[in-house]
Amino acid sequence: MSDARLADALARIGDPDLRAVVAGGDVWLTQQLAVHNPEALATLWRRFRDGGGRADDGPGFRAYLRHDMVTYGRGVLGEYSAAFSLSSIELFLKGPDANVKVAGTDLVGIGHDGWVWLLDDKSHRAASVSGVSALTDNLVANLRRDAADFRDAIARLQRDDPGFTPDPRILDAISRMEDAAAEIDRINRRGSASTRPVRISAALAERRLRLRVTSAAGEVREITQALRDLGLAVEPTGTPVPLPPTGGR
Repeated sequence: MSDARLADALARIGDPDLRAVVAGGDVWLTQQLAVHNPEALATLWRRFRDGGGRADDGPGFRAYLRHDMVTYGRGVLGEYSAAFSLSSIELFLKGPDANVKVAGTDLVGIGHDGWVWLLDDKSHRAASVSGVSALTDNLVANLRRDAADFRDAIARLQRDDPGFTPDPRILDAISRMEDAAAEIDRINRRGSASTRPVRISAALAERRLRLRVTSAAGEVREITQALRDLGLAVEPTGTPVPLPPTGGR
């Protein structure tokens, strides 16, 4: 980091507190981000301050940046890596994106056998996962939201091109997702709680829906029995990647 390069980066920072933090900050992280992605730096600084971070806490801001890069940065890499690693999926209805902080499923695809895959990537987790809210507590809402988004996308394509004909496999997959959401909603409201997991698992299997956890840029190898009872499983995507300490370089 030359003096001229740093001076140019500092000149582009409007917030005097952030400018001071970058000027006295770590050349390997804070200053590099100022040079290569000042927009992201400004966004993360705003979130740091909104969360209670002090305007003069340079080390605290560096730790915040490091944590964000390890958790959410790995999440972006994990989603894209998973999409390219899952050879069993023939087509994706919902592909990877950079919005890993948005709630919901990460990937939705149709396998070569016609089964619908609902995936949540946990690249920012350690070796074991005990909670996957996107595929458990919020499963009904996420199934309905994804199905509605897919139908809206088809409607837009048909408006743009009246001759467009949707793939029957996609229409069938959407219908099965909607049907599963309705059945799981009914299960959640009725019957014994002790039998709920096995009934939800059966409802998904009957409609040929799979729930899978990936960790394409992490090291998740196992999930709890409670998650397995719901039909979840860890889908291998290659060699696990050790998760570095969030506070290290």
